[in-house]
Amino acid sequence: MKLNKLKEQVANAETTKAQALVQLERAKKPPRKSHTNSKTVNESKDCAIKATEDARKRLSRLKNRILDLETAREQYVTVITELDAAKQELRKVRQDCDASLEAKIAAVNQIEEAEHAAIR
Repeated sequence: MKLNKLKEQVANAETTKAQALVQLERAKKPPRKSHTNSKTVNESKDCAIKATEDARKRLSRLKNRILDLETAREQYVTVITELDAAKQELRKVRQDCDASLEAKIAAVNQIEEAEHAAIR
């Protein structure tokens, strides 16, 4: 009887050992997967960091471009304002010239009328 119990205990121990070995093998696999997952996570992290850096660089270039455009716009507005002022001054000069020409024509007409009246 004792021999049978011992055999049974040995069989149970071997079964337990086999189950423990299976569990040990299972326990070994997740670290590999975890390592793979960790590697994938690290690669994803590196990729995200690079994408963020690229996005920051693009944003910086866009901000600089916007500043350049704003400066160009301000210069454009200044030039247009100066052009409008020059056009107004030119209109005034033309008006003065036209008025002067009309005054000259009127003076010439008066002279001609006076000469014509003096002849009579």
